[in-house]
Amino acid sequence: MRGNFLASSLLLALVVTTPATAQQLVKTHVGAPQNAPAIGQQYRETVNRAIQQVTGGEPQAAIATLAPAVTYCDAQQARPNLRFVSVSTAAQYDRHAAENTEGAPLEWLDMACTHAYYYTGYALVEQRAFAQALPYLEKAAALAPYYPEAPNERGLALNLMGRNEEAEQQYRQVLALAEAMPEVAYVAPLAWRGIGYALIEKRDWAGARAAYEHSLELDPGNKTALEELEYIKQYAPL
Repeated sequence: MRGNFLASSLLLALVVTTPATAQQLVKTHVGAPQNAPAIGQQYRETVNRAIQQVTGGEPQAAIATLAPAVTYCDAQQARPNLRFVSVSTAAQYDRHAAENTEGAPLEWLDMACTHAYYYTGYALVEQRAFAQALPYLEKAAALAPYYPEAPNERGLALNLMGRNEEAEQQYRQVLALAEAMPEVAYVAPLAWRGIGYALIEKRDWAGARAAYEHSLELDPGNKTALEELEYIKQYAPL
């Protein structure tokens, strides 16, 4: 196997605005999310602490730190006759609500819930527990449709499990999101590198070369892409 494959996501700290509070279920605020705190915001500080742990080389500690937030967010979503979405802004909530008009009322969970799932999955990937990571990354991706880090990290886990066809499909979905939402376009070069990795594993040398070249157009001089192109040059059949 060639050199290190770039981890797919940057660790982004949350802005802490409220202290931790009692961990009881809270009442719904359906119908006025822009005028009320998003449910679960009390776990922002918890997530920040877990980010510090995982970036400090303590993934198991991060998983333990996030466990109460994961339990809380699971419990919120178990409430009947509601749908749930995790977004960063009222504009994103309104966009999602306008695009998904059918079904039960739509409840807004704070991004702390998405991050609790995501960083649990991220920490498990760091421990190479890829199969265990997938459910958390899938929860994050399902809850937060405008958050590309979760499906991107899922693509990484699938690649490292040897499920390269699924990984490529996942990364292409990330690219579609980046194209539709310019504010998340930063993830596109990461996704192209993930596709390149998957295609090398499938021995699609021409496709892999094109993927890494696409990534370099968006992220010039990236060391991983340059190293992978050198690998292709050395090992691809003439």
